Formats: sequence, structure tokens, C-alpha cells
Amino acid sequence: KPAIAPRTSGIQDYFGSDSLVFFKSGDAQDMARSIEYVFSHPAEVTEIVKRGQEVFREHSWQKERQRLIGVVSGLLEKGNKKTDFTKEASL
Repeated sequence: KPAIAPRTSGIQDYFGSDSLVFFKSGDAQDMARSIEYVFSHPAEVTEIVKRGQEVFREHSWQKERQRLIGVVSGLLEKGNKKTDFTKEASL
């Protein structure tokens, strides 16, 4: 399943040119060139799609949720340590 996407910052924040076939956003001719490229280079595009699927899996909601929980937990731990230290310093 070839993945062709517009070259926009939101998409490019996650996917590189090695994991998606990009076209200039709003440019129908560039999109047509990308479609033609996909059909003309099936072996290369198969590898691009595999890498794209890996990126997609790495950023699934489940994985992003776990990362967010880790960040929040880390911040809470730092906040608790700071609070504990402040209490000890005032005694």
C-alpha cells in the first residue's frame, strides 16, 4: 500500500523521505509525478512503505500515551523531590 502524502510540517515531523513519497502540497502535477514514481519503482516503494509503517507503529496512540505518562511521571517526581527538599531546608 504505497503512501503518498503532501509535504507539510505536521507530516514531516514524523515521516522522512525514506518513509513516505511526498509531493508539494496543493500541486497536482507534483502529486501526479509522485504517483507515477510509485508505479515506476515498485521495489523501492515497497521498502519506503515498510519504513513508513514502522514510523506509524512507533507513533501509535498506545506508544505516545506511554511516552506522555513517562514525561508527566518524571515531572511529578521532580516536583515531589523539590518540595521535599524545600521542607527539609526550612526546618
